[in-house]
Amino acid sequence: MLKATDMKLIKIVALVIITYLVAIGLAQGQNQQQVAVPLSDPGEPGFLNVEMVRGSIKIEGYDGQEVVIRIDSKGKKLSKNKGKDGMRKISGPSYGVEVSEKDNNIDVGVSPSNQASHLEIMVPASFSVNASTVNEGNIEVRGLTGELEISNVNGSIRLEEIRGSAVASTVNGDVVVRFREVAPDTPMAFSSLNGDIDVTFPASIKVDAQMKTLNGDIFTDFEMDISSGSNVDKRRENGVYKVTVDKSISGTINGGGPKVIFKNHNGNIYIRKI
Repeated sequence: MLKATDMKLIKIVALVIITYLVAIGLAQGQNQQQVAVPLSDPGEPGFLNVEMVRGSIKIEGYDGQEVVIRIDSKGKKLSKNKGKDGMRKISGPSYGVEVSEKDNNIDVGVSPSNQASHLEIMVPASFSVNASTVNEGNIEVRGLTGELEISNVNGSIRLEEIRGSAVASTVNGDVVVRFREVAPDTPMAFSSLNGDIDVTFPASIKVDAQMKTLNGDIFTDFEMDISSGSNVDKRRENGVYKVTVDKSISGTINGGGPKVIFKNHNGNIYIRKI
């Protein structure tokens, strides 16, 4: 009979081996690798953190008790052009992926590279997620009930079949969110610099919406009580007193509730009901 400490050591060693094989496989130009990560407390809520610089991320909730990660890298083929001394280049940029798990907290790190990669991750539906990428990729999340914090720079964000809460922001791309249910009493925020913001809520939602777009329009099919004005923020930071005036439109839906911020620069804002 193995002791609990022995079982824990075996799990850690196995995870280290899996991580090593993923990194080596991608470095050798294999297009796909898959890792199944066991959870410390199967059946309990968890948290996924995934960060990358170049590539796309797709996360989907499912009825399972482990986290399944599929890495799809654009491998390099053998060059047809002969180089120095008649030799051909067979190596390409290597791609390292590190995965760790502790107390249902999964951390996925992708080392920077000159080539883009695509991550597809399946997690139990109750998971919360923090996901971010910078270049050459979009972020898609579907079917989760936890808290979502999603950020992108040059790409879109799309959240579908969400039953929880979300904070989503990108610089160049659209933000599209479809809620089936919304966690009660939870503030949320959605922002884009260059792209549309399109969020769908259940018809019964109660929120205080704060909306602002500099070069675009705001649309809704909710019965919303609208008030225009300036929101003044006063605070002292490092001995300096700051006053910020934010000209935006405020509106209440179904009597009001937690604040939901919609902030855009070049694009429209759509607030829809199911």
